[in-house]
Amino acid sequence: MSPVHAGDQSDGTDVDDGVLASDAWSRTAGPIPPVPSPPQVPGRPNIGLADPPGDLGLDVDSLRLLAYDATSRAWALASGDLETGLDLSVDQDLARWAAALFETGGAEAEFGPSLSDLARRTGVAPRELERRALAWHDGGTGGFATLVDSWDPLPGELDPGRERLGPSTITRRNRLTRDEEQLRLGRDGRWYPYRKTRNGWDPDGPPFEESELAR
Repeated sequence: MSPVHAGDQSDGTDVDDGVLASDAWSRTAGPIPPVPSPPQVPGRPNIGLADPPGDLGLDVDSLRLLAYDATSRAWALASGDLETGLDLSVDQDLARWAAALFETGGAEAEFGPSLSDLARRTGVAPRELERRALAWHDGGTGGFATLVDSWDPLPGELDPGRERLGPSTITRRNRLTRDEEQLRLGRDGRWYPYRKTRNGWDPDGPPFEESELAR
């Protein structure tokens, strides 16, 4: 088969004769280029200013929140995070979302919505949403579970925590309290520290393994 020409040129312009398909397919492929690195921070989604139809129950602010979250998830996957979060419950996902905003300062416009925006859109009190964000930031699903759930451990399972807190420790289900310090045993076997504030008990750092309880 003859090469396909772009057409006859009566003005003397050079014409690219192209490449025969047989020659192109017989070439040895070069090395695959490296995957480009993701940007340092998630991009800012471009959302139009017009509200969608009213019967959809959405507005521009809602779409902006969703678009920002989708952009952040895509960026995390591109950065090597293997967890998509698509299997989380609604409450778990809200805590995850709040923690992501908490980590970026919670009110920086260039990173998306603020914690107060998210609290207003979801109907959760700002202080409670911040507490959920802290729990997720410190311990992920396990940290969030100890915030919202209590359970009855088997006899002896709380002994390491009691030894950590010392005398006068008060036991209530999986929660051990002494003065303003509290340890909560998670169903995952880890110990989650809490600190008493004027607003209640707040998560107070990442969890301990049992071997780390000794002072």
